[in-house]
Amino acid sequence: MSRAKGGIQPTGECFCGCGRQVEAGAFFAQGHDKKATMYLDGIFHGGSIAARVVAHGYGPGGRNLRDHTEKLGLIERCGIGDCPESFTVGSRELRQHRATAHRGE
Repeated sequence: MSRAKGGIQPTGECFCGCGRQVEAGAFFAQGHDKKATMYLDGIFHGGSIAARVVAHGYGPGGRNLRDHTEKLGLIERCGIGDCPESFTVGSRELRQHRATAHRGE
């Protein structure tokens, strides 16, 4: 059986609380991870992503969220020229961006 960080195991039921049954090894129905994030932001940060960022010590005057995420190996910058875009490491979005946004470079 799959395990997420912290030893959490999937139960067959969506973790957002909707009650839907999910595929074996999944924690959420498709798109419901975003719903769960929205619910938690509402409960703990008044629905503000900016408040969530600041609560964790990031943002203006704090640590740089993108730089820290990159140092952890969770994202990577495009790497073509001085392009500032970042994507999940090895993702389809990163490959697509490199193939289309820099055509002819």
